[in-house]
Amino acid sequence: MALISYGELRCLDAETGDRIWEDLTAVPKSRWATIHMVKNGDRYFMFNERGELLIGRFSPQGFQEISRTKLLEPTTDQLPSARRRVLVSPCLR
Repeated sequence: MALISYGELRCLDAETGDRIWEDLTAVPKSRWATIHMVKNGDRYFMFNERGELLIGRFSPQGFQEISRTKLLEPTTDQLPSARRRVLVSPCLR
């Protein structure tokens, strides 16, 4: 599974590279969207650039979102010319 530059979560066949599925719900569809993933058992904890923490599972059938909550508000404080609001770590301020 991978997140490509337009915010699409994708599952690819490791041998052929063929796309098995894609999902557009984990992050907003925008250029260079980001998400950070940590595996915990059979689940993944994912933190996206909108300040949301998602818990989900991946399988050959697709992405299953278990839970989502807003932790922080995105900001443009570090990038005043940014076109969209993204999360900036408080330690960078």
